[in-house]
Amino acid sequence: MHVQSVISPLKKKKLFTPLTPPSSSAAAVVVASTPNRTSSAAAVASSVQSQPLKARLKNGETLYGIFLLSISPTLAEIAGLAGYDFAIVDMEHGHGGIYDALPCLHALISINTVAILRLPESSATWAKKALDLGPQGIMFPMIDSQKSARKAVSYSHFLPNGVRGSTHTIVRASDYGINEGYLSNYEEALLIMCQVESKEGVKKIHGGGVMR
Repeated sequence: MHVQSVISPLKKKKLFTPLTPPSSSAAAVVVASTPNRTSSAAAVASSVQSQPLKARLKNGETLYGIFLLSISPTLAEIAGLAGYDFAIVDMEHGHGGIYDALPCLHALISINTVAILRLPESSATWAKKALDLGPQGIMFPMIDSQKSARKAVSYSHFLPNGVRGSTHTIVRASDYGINEGYLSNYEEALLIMCQVESKEGVKKIHGGGVMR
């Protein structure tokens, strides 16, 4: 499966109306645009996406997302209410870690917005801790070869398809063990994103590398 993540400016509806400057002097005005979504939080919460983000991408939908470096549940909630389909909680360049990311996931799920966790580094330990929180997606930074991409994918899957350690009966990802079918269905919804950030990595991918 080839996945291309594009996060671009949104151009459907103005959220803020720019104010007219009181004089002819130069002034900077910031305008935020968002996809169409009702302003009522209750209406937003009722419009549940029946399909995971991964399935919607496979179906060719154009989806809008935002990076959250602040690790703020309030800003995460605002992003969802503004109409974004997903939010990437950034633990690589943001100041927060696993403990700080969890309240953002709580905020996003309350308004049916998909959460993706961006790891500080591509490692089995960070992947395990992030996936145990139950995001729909995970982003691995600094992937520069087929080998590193395969390793990232292996960190995300349980045996025999990967090396992810399992305490699935007690973590949030399985609803703390209430979801008895978690082991058999988690792969269907989990979106694994490999972020290529170097010229060498791009060359290797165009030379035949496959990202999943």
